[in-house]
Amino acid sequence: MKEDQPLPGNQPRVILLLGQNYKEQECEAARAFALMLNTQDIKHLAPHLTESTVIESQHVMTPLVGKEAIISLWTEKLLNIKANGFRWIRAELAFLKQNGQPCLIVQQGEERNAVILFKVDKGKIARIDICGILPTPDDAEGTGEFPGF
Repeated sequence: MKEDQPLPGNQPRVILLLGQNYKEQECEAARAFALMLNTQDIKHLAPHLTESTVIESQHVMTPLVGKEAIISLWTEKLLNIKANGFRWIRAELAFLKQNGQPCLIVQQGEERNAVILFKVDKGKIARIDICGILPTPDDAEGTGEFPGF
C-alpha cells in the first residue's frame, strides 16, 4: 500500500511529520540538560532555551515559561545542588522503553527518582517535562553515559 492511499475501510492515512532528525535533536537537548546538572553549570543549557521554552514538573502546579525565568530558577537550584556535594545528583542519557524517545534518568543520592523529557522546535528546546510519576525511571533504559562525568 502506498503512503498516500487510504487505509482499509476508507480511513485516511495520517502522517506525522517531525523531521528526520527529531530524535537527534531531543538527544542533544537531553545531553545539554544532563551536562548542566552533572557539572552544575547553567551555561550548558542556556543557549538551547528561548523565550517560549516551557519547563513543567509533575510535582509543581505552575509551569515556568521563558529563558530568563528558567535560567534564574536553575541557577538557584544548581547552587543548592553544589551545597549538597558534587555528585549528590546526576543525570544519565536514556531512552523510553516504550517508544525510544530520548530522555534523562535523574538520580539523587542512590535513588533514581525522575525522568526528564524534551521537545525541540527549530533546533531549540520548546518543552522540558520533569516526570516523577509517569513515566518512571523504570520506564527508561539508561545508556551508561553521564555527560560531564
